[in-house]
Amino acid sequence: MTEQYVEADAPAPDPYDEGGRRKRERSRLPGCLAALLALAVLAGGLWLGITKGVDLLTSRLASPGDYPGPGHGKVLFEVHEGDTSAAIGRNLKSDGVVKSVDAFTEAAAAEPKALGIQVGFYQLQKQMPAADALDILIDPANLVNTAVTIPEGMRVTDVLDRLAEQTDFARKDYEKVLANPKRLGLPAYAGGNPEGYLFPSTYDVTPKSTPYTILKAMVDRRRQAAADVDLEGAAERLGYTPHELMTIASLVEAEARGKDMPKVARVIYNRLENPGTNGRSAGWRSTPPSTTRSAQPGRR
Repeated sequence: MTEQYVEADAPAPDPYDEGGRRKRERSRLPGCLAALLALAVLAGGLWLGITKGVDLLTSRLASPGDYPGPGHGKVLFEVHEGDTSAAIGRNLKSDGVVKSVDAFTEAAAAEPKALGIQVGFYQLQKQMPAADALDILIDPANLVNTAVTIPEGMRVTDVLDRLAEQTDFARKDYEKVLANPKRLGLPAYAGGNPEGYLFPSTYDVTPKSTPYTILKAMVDRRRQAAADVDLEGAAERLGYTPHELMTIASLVEAEARGKDMPKVARVIYNRLENPGTNGRSAGWRSTPPSTTRSAQPGRR
């Protein structure tokens, strides 16, 4: 009998290991989940990036926020020394005048006169269109400041009269300040007398000014002028006190103008250096020195 050989099927894999424990089948599912999760995160990141990019582009292309106008109420706005257009825009927004800094800076960039905005106070409104606010700021006629000019040769009493006429304060308000001259910063050699220490010049009186700040500005200006000409050093070289030189200067201003001033000054010096006149014939307008100095070598 012929033996027939049948090719046996390949043996099935042994489900047990050498220790007789059933082998665990490794699932490929966790690997698939990790890949899917990574793809989801990547897609989410791309979507977020695209969204932010679109928002940023939209915000940059869109017109800056601006009020439609016409505005309401009153805002006293101040332009400070050294303010740029951006600084003015920030202050306007802070005061509620314009809606955005960009709206103002764009309007200023298109207006050449914006480079000449003057320092001072302006009357504006709340919630104005940026262009309207700019139109007010570029016109010096809209400055709220009042310019007060004190000419040379004025005595203190005349200065107070002029200030009372050209400002919103009464004469008695200025007199009250002068009653305490130490607050004004008068030098010690002035002896508390403001005569000759209110410097003649033009001063800006702003809505924030007070009688004290106005008079203080005049005294400060005189102090600067005295430092510029080295008043104390000159007084020492000439043999006078700084107050005596200030008194002489007041006399010269009162009695002469222009080319005649040196002549009047020489007359005053000659009389001061002559003990017989005691200096009083020169017409002192403020308290004269208590002791008239005699002529000293080298003094002319």
